[in-house]
Amino acid sequence: MGIVIPEQYGGSGLGYHEYVTILDEISQVDPSIGLSVAAHNSLCTNHIYEFGNEEQRNKWLPQLASGKVIGAWGLTEHNTGSDSGGMSTTAVKDGDEWIISGAKNFITHAISGDIAVVMTRTGEKGAKNNSTAFVLEKGMPGFSSGKKENKLGMRASETAELIFDNVRVPDSHRLGEVGEGFKQAMKILDGGRISIAALSLGTARGAYKAALKYAKERHQFGKSISEFQAINFMLADMATEIDASELLIQRAATLKNAKQKMTKEGAMAKLYASEACVRIANNAVQIFGGYGYTKDFPAEKFYRDSKLCTIGEGTSEIQRLVIGRDITKQKTFLKQIQMIKQALLGEFLHEAENTRKLLKAIPDSALEWKPSEKNWTTAQLASHIAEVYNWYEDTFSKDVFDMGTYHYDKGDISKSDNIVWKFEENFAKAHEVLNNWDDSTAMNEWRMEMDGNVIFPPMPKIQVVRGFLFNHLYHHRGELVVYLRSTGNKVPGLYGPTADDNSFQKIRIISLKSEQYTCFACTIFFL
Repeated sequence: MGIVIPEQYGGSGLGYHEYVTILDEISQVDPSIGLSVAAHNSLCTNHIYEFGNEEQRNKWLPQLASGKVIGAWGLTEHNTGSDSGGMSTTAVKDGDEWIISGAKNFITHAISGDIAVVMTRTGEKGAKNNSTAFVLEKGMPGFSSGKKENKLGMRASETAELIFDNVRVPDSHRLGEVGEGFKQAMKILDGGRISIAALSLGTARGAYKAALKYAKERHQFGKSISEFQAINFMLADMATEIDASELLIQRAATLKNAKQKMTKEGAMAKLYASEACVRIANNAVQIFGGYGYTKDFPAEKFYRDSKLCTIGEGTSEIQRLVIGRDITKQKTFLKQIQMIKQALLGEFLHEAENTRKLLKAIPDSALEWKPSEKNWTTAQLASHIAEVYNWYEDTFSKDVFDMGTYHYDKGDISKSDNIVWKFEENFAKAHEVLNNWDDSTAMNEWRMEMDGNVIFPPMPKIQVVRGFLFNHLYHHRGELVVYLRSTGNKVPGLYGPTADDNSFQKIRIISLKSEQYTCFACTIFFL
């Protein structure tokens, strides 16, 4: 009952491949039990594991994983099925407690469940971040269940209402932060889609096995009906769709185990497996003929149970919406990223040529000059500019840039040619890295730290290159121009005014007045 829950909380510590296999095997015999196992594991129990704190995990997970208590999960309401952002169940803060009012319907284990994870509205309808998740326990005053639904199928898995009549819930029962409930629910449903897909797979396989067995045993015109092309082709289609469903499900399970984004892949698996399940169950009844319409044979039960798979945890229409939005957004997004990449490379090459000309213009005689004892020498500043190009490679090969452990080999900076050579070496590496980065790398989060403390908040790597590194270069190149002109060296045609202009004198005064650099990120290299 705690299949994917770590052993430290009393679970089995298994992954999603094993989880899929367990649901598949159970559902081949009775899909209703498979549904109950799925709802308990992937919804209620997994929600507490994924978003609960350690105290909450230790309090509820051992009970849920052992099966001593059964879990329920409440999102759907009477008037808000797929439109969960408009839910009517509310939670209002009152001191250290929350007062929850409203109802949820079509909830698995609403009557037999002991613990329920419930999504509530803590903001205005339709507002962003207006939902919060809570754990409710049976026995809380005002918390009750409604009537058991009289369903077409999955009849061994109870479905009913959860009713909240001014239920007082301690704030310690809140999962995550206020306003995060909807985001949590969407992430839980990603895994839930794998559950229903696996339930669909098992149901389809059970119907197929029953139909195949019957087709081999049933004889007409002197041979088994499985030998007739009409029946044989139906069985072939059923077997093919089962294998295709399983491959889609296992792909989603692989991504889930790797903790990678699998919203689209999970929706694809759920959509295909559930609709294939209905087709296979329908064909199973057809192969059984008149007997398939009676309760004496299993085909009719698989047929009735199969339909829930295209409805529960997101209808087929919602799955198509999820998939469609993802692939449309992805194509548009990738096109934009590729355009940005080309523009970035062009700007990178242009600015590198400016840097090259500037470094080559430094005479050896100016290398030891500095405005004051607190400032860098010309050689140190120029060497640092050359080193910035080495940061490009680090930025795209690592997710964290630790200023406290970064090793900077200045090398021999006693000659200008050595600094230019260092620049060319770093530039070549940076150009190769930028030219070869892929779209996912470009959007990975990057952050700068100093001994474990964040200096810059996480941002996409492409933003780091364009916003931080380019601006960093502009800043130091401007300072280097001031250095060169302060020592009587002109850099005509590159950076505007010459050393004789009044405007340059103003720049020089502003730049050197403080007698130190304002760029904190650089000071560590020359302290």
